[in-house]
Amino acid sequence: MDFAWAVDILRRAAEECKTREIRRPKLYEALDFLEQSLDQKWLVRRYRRGLIGDRRDYREKEEQRETLRIAIRGIQQACVAFLLRRMNDLAVQYRDNKTEIDKLRGQLSIVRKAVRF
Repeated sequence: MDFAWAVDILRRAAEECKTREIRRPKLYEALDFLEQSLDQKWLVRRYRRGLIGDRRDYREKEEQRETLRIAIRGIQQACVAFLLRRMNDLAVQYRDNKTEIDKLRGQLSIVRKAVRF
């Protein structure tokens, strides 16, 4: 699993939380990966707290969507900072690490996508 895949799952879940049940194993797998990888674990915990409870009416679903949307923005920023830091570390020896840098660059372009609502 990589950051692009995990952030994309969280982003889609935040978009679809009003129309379908989003608490699926892949979502929790992505949250586990991000919690292990990021330094700011509280961002992932904030997203998890947004998943707790049963949303029944429109107002509660809208509140959940806003909570998840705010949490995903923080997670995105933390992932971008992590990927940039990793790319800078690898850039010291560019020739030896070119393939890894290109892979991280691809992930970075996916993670930087704006959350659409």
